[in-house]
Amino acid sequence: MGGLKIFYRMLDFLYPRYCSLCGRSMKDTQGLCKECLDSIKVFSPPTCPRCGIPFSSKETLSKSPQHICGECRVSPPPFDIAYSVGPYEGTMAEAIHKFKYSKKRSLGSILGGLLYEYLSSSPFSSLFTFHSSLLLVPVPLHPERLREREFNQSTLLAKELSKGLSIPMMIDNLFRIRNTRAQIGLEVDERKRNMKGAFSLKKPLSVEGKTVLLIDDVYTTGSTIKECTRVLKRAGAESVYAVTLARTV
Repeated sequence: MGGLKIFYRMLDFLYPRYCSLCGRSMKDTQGLCKECLDSIKVFSPPTCPRCGIPFSSKETLSKSPQHICGECRVSPPPFDIAYSVGPYEGTMAEAIHKFKYSKKRSLGSILGGLLYEYLSSSPFSSLFTFHSSLLLVPVPLHPERLREREFNQSTLLAKELSKGLSIPMMIDNLFRIRNTRAQIGLEVDERKRNMKGAFSLKKPLSVEGKTVLLIDDVYTTGSTIKECTRVLKRAGAESVYAVTLARTV
């Protein structure tokens, strides 16, 4: 055993592990150091019980726990509830950007772990107790985009959730019909038009009567999540819960 410890110490010396964001040397292989991990902001109550957007006042839900935000009242989203760990800013935004665009696939494990911890400790954790009608469905990439990126970040996040929550994952059913423009820089109405009719199901009957956890990395205007939800519900999905790492606020 002593020789093995020396061997690993030599490996750490010759090939030190560094935080993917700040460059600090680390003793583990998580991809983020403790300092960066601790700096990730998470949402805390009160939040809209429908879309998850945080309310500015702590008194908002004190007398009416089911009070929903103005946007959800004016234009109710097709999904049942949306959950996000925290705001798309600071360390969270940097980690997601590195994960997606710098091919830091190792960050998928720790970011997926964040998602699992959030869901398993949320007031709604009982919704995710395993039962036969529950499915995890990652938001798909178009094949051309997948070839460019080499992996789907939503699928990696969903895999971590699937392991943690013991919920089966359906990868190849929901797919993109069109290779849509990147949503970055588009206005709200442009995002809606861009996503309209972009998704379909290969086996619609497989989601009939199911409760779907729809997984993506970032909720911006919700155009992607909403369009996927419409496709799933048209096929007979009983409920759709949108689950993302971050959302813009």
